[in-house]
Amino acid sequence: MTTLDWTLFAILSAVTFGIVSVLDKLLLSVNIRVIQAYYAWLGIALLANSIVVYIIFGMQEQWIFSTTMIAYGAGLSWGMALVLSFYAIKYEEISRATAIYQTFPIFVAIFAVIFLGETIGIGRGIAIGTIVVGAYLISIKGITIAQALRPTKYLPILVLASLMVGIGHFGGKVALEDYSVPTAYIIRSLGMATSLLVFFRPKVTKEMIRNFKDAQTRYLVFLVFFILSPAAVAFALIATNIGPVSLVSSVVATRPMFVFLFATILSKTRLHFMGEPLKRDTFLLKGFSITLVVGGLVILHVM
Repeated sequence: MTTLDWTLFAILSAVTFGIVSVLDKLLLSVNIRVIQAYYAWLGIALLANSIVVYIIFGMQEQWIFSTTMIAYGAGLSWGMALVLSFYAIKYEEISRATAIYQTFPIFVAIFAVIFLGETIGIGRGIAIGTIVVGAYLISIKGITIAQALRPTKYLPILVLASLMVGIGHFGGKVALEDYSVPTAYIIRSLGMATSLLVFFRPKVTKEMIRNFKDAQTRYLVFLVFFILSPAAVAFALIATNIGPVSLVSSVVATRPMFVFLFATILSKTRLHFMGEPLKRDTFLLKGFSITLVVGGLVILHVM
């Protein structure tokens, strides 16, 4: 397939993840009061979606233990990265945490070059760097770059979360060498569900019942966890299956650009729940960041 094929799926993943991020903020700020309930809903959705995918596609490949463990480990890594990022956000500025989290393509590129033999080259290296910097800058809100990079005791946690996302992307690519996208999706989802449901406690049930009784929460949970999130992951896996993971992860990392665009649109409506400041300086920085991201995507397409 051509560069445009995997780029299209990677962009679809970033767009869908952007919508998920916007709805996640609504869920966590208004609807779901206990973060463990969020983990539980996501874990249950992952298990349910795995069953649906299995019923539709089955598992036609011969089981390979090492590949299965890699796919499962990729899911575990994704789940723990999510938990670590939420933990860090409790004590750090959310923009700082998000910015550092978005540096994961750097780790993916390193793994891909060392272990998969992918050749990046100067042009694609510049493209990856441009996209990562753009995604990083667009995540910063109300803080300087120096403040975002300042060392704190939570910085290692954020870097570890970014590393684990990178491992998740890399492990997914390795698993796709032997397994089809549906099979890799099933095993990865089981791994991620394991890492999230391990935090389940009986007291979380009360919050989940409250969530289910509320119509808005119920619909949002179904939309985010059972439809949009699986679609975003599927797009990312398809892109990873047909394209170099070092480049695919960079395009997927453009999610903050779409989050900002969606937040800007919502800020113009009565659904002003994002709280994004629409000042001149903000637009200048975000506009510059978007230019970097789009420029990086163009370079990837022409290289």
